[in-house]
Amino acid sequence: MHYALYYGVSLDSTLEQVKSAYQGNQLKPIEFREFVGFTLKTDKDACGSIWKEEFEAMDAAKFPRQRASRSLSQRETFSHNIPLPDMSRCDYTMSTIAHLAIATISRHYTSAVDVLYSTTLSGRNATIKGIEAIVRPTITTVPLPARLLP
Repeated sequence: MHYALYYGVSLDSTLEQVKSAYQGNQLKPIEFREFVGFTLKTDKDACGSIWKEEFEAMDAAKFPRQRASRSLSQRETFSHNIPLPDMSRCDYTMSTIAHLAIATISRHYTSAVDVLYSTTLSGRNATIKGIEAIVRPTITTVPLPARLLP
């Protein structure tokens, strides 16, 4: 997902800051360097151990498989709109449903029980006081494993 979709998180904060400045208030925004510093201080070895443990027993197939007859520069696209019912009373978020759909499609085409793909998150759950007020993208991309039993 493109970062611009997540950048929308900052829109309300930006408008509030503009309004506050217009009213003559002193702005004290959280600096983006706080987030950068936070990411640089992350214990990479500990994170690597967690991911290694998570994926150690996985037997995920590569998807999509590279066809020998096609060059890497050739691309195909397919677009299809699916109308969805009102999801406001659903027990699951649209994000959860989309993740299940991606995992199900991957399983269908690979016949693998384990599937692995990446997803982009807002990054707004980082433990930085006032992160919701940082007017910059704080996205993070993480691997997402799924095990779909037959």
